[in-house]
Formats: sequence, structure tokens, C-alpha cells
Amino acid sequence: MFISPPERSFKQNLIWRLLVLLPVAVAWLVALGFYSDGNKVEPVSAGIAVAVTGLAVWLWIAASKAELSVHSEGVQTQGVLGGTEMRWDEIASTTFRQTPTGQAMVHFGLIGYLIAQAAAKGSSSGMMTLILVSREGRKLSIGPNWREGQEAIRMVLRRVNPAIRDDIRRRVKNGETVKFGKLGLSQQGISWKDGPPISFATLAKCRIAGQQLRIKAEGKWLDNVAVSTSRVPDVFVFLDLVDEFKSGGKAAEVDPVARAAGVGAT
Repeated sequence: MFISPPERSFKQNLIWRLLVLLPVAVAWLVALGFYSDGNKVEPVSAGIAVAVTGLAVWLWIAASKAELSVHSEGVQTQGVLGGTEMRWDEIASTTFRQTPTGQAMVHFGLIGYLIAQAAAKGSSSGMMTLILVSREGRKLSIGPNWREGQEAIRMVLRRVNPAIRDDIRRRVKNGETVKFGKLGLSQQGISWKDGPPISFATLAKCRIAGQQLRIKAEGKWLDNVAVSTSRVPDVFVFLDLVDEFKSGGKAAEVDPVARAAGVGAT
């Protein structure tokens, strides 16, 4: 438990809590169907409906008490079953993924669309999830279930990314090829697996598009690389440094939500 008061606290989205009412409605509709057929209460279906209702009430209360908070020492989540906390200095890397709003509608219909709209409010990029990974391998997730979760992601990355970026910049300037999953970043440019690097001078595109990070060299019709952002650790640091090395000077920090919406290094 952190000592300092939270700089900002975030609660669960209401629409996610409303989802727990769906199985309740289904269970009672089934029970009502049995009652209509036999004109009497069917014990099994009625019992299931009562049990599902009780579970839904507990989940609703649990979700209403859940809280994500950002402190001067780090970030933590709290719920009825306990919490998780992570200090800024113990975060080794981040993983980012997002689901476009349209895809949520395709997979889950109107309900998925409503969830996606609530989770992606204020951004055209979709539902975002940021996973923090400690040096010991512990994880803390900031997902679309949090109200104003994108602001939480912004706040966390502003605290985490500078130290990671400074370390990787130093390593690259010392001649090392730093790996971001299967991507490599060096003074020569960007490489994929063991292939030759794309030089910064010939880099035509390097940005997030939906769920993928897309990279293309000048003169190419298709992308040289199209990889899920979840497979590129510290993807926002990667984009910041590509921006910096391509311009030849320290680039201005770019809002990660804007990066996720397609603002790239080029």
C-alpha cells in the first residue's frame, strides 16, 4: 500500500457492470419459460436463476468498489479480493494492445459495440489495454474496463517511458541493436528478425494502424513489417526513438493515445 494520496483515481465503467445483468435476464427468462409450460415453478431453473442473481449482485458490488489509482510512488489496483501495486522503479517494460471499435461490433454485436464506444470515448483508435511488467515478471493491467482508462494509460506512460527511453537511447548510441520483440533498433535503422535494417533515411512509414505496428521503406508497395503491437514491448518508446533518430535530434514527446490513433514516426 502506497503512503502518498492518489494523484488520480479511476473507477470501473458502468457499462461493464451492466453486463453482469445479462445472464440474470437469461436465467429468469428460462425459469419463466418452464413456469409457463407447466404452470408451476420448476425447482432447478428457479434455483439457477436465484444463484445467478446472487452472483451478479456480488459482482456488481465488487466492480463498484474496484479502483485504479496513480501515486507518486507507482500505480495500484484495489478490489474486494485485494489489490496489486507496482512502483515506478520496478517496471521493466510495457505491452500495449487495442481492439478497434468496429471489430468489437463484428465479434460481439451491439453489446460489443456499446462497450467499445464507452471504452474508446475520446479516441478514434478503439479499446486500449496497457500491461505493466515488473523486473520479477509480475503484471498489472490497465484495460478498457476502467472509466477514463486512456487517461490512466497516459499518466502511467509519462512516468514509465522516460527512464526506459533514456536507457535504450544510450544502448543504441553505444552501438547495440536493441530488441523490441522481433524488431531491432540500431544506429543503422530498423531490422526485422535477422534481416537487413531499413535505414532511417529511407523509412516511409512507421506507425500504429489498428492492432498492428506497420513499417514500410520508400519504394515499397507493401509494408515491410506488419506486427501486432502486443508483440512489440515498449512500442511507444520504439516510436519515440525512431522519430528521434530519423529527425537527427531529440523529438518532442507524442501523446500515446495519438500514437495509437496513427500518429507515427513518419
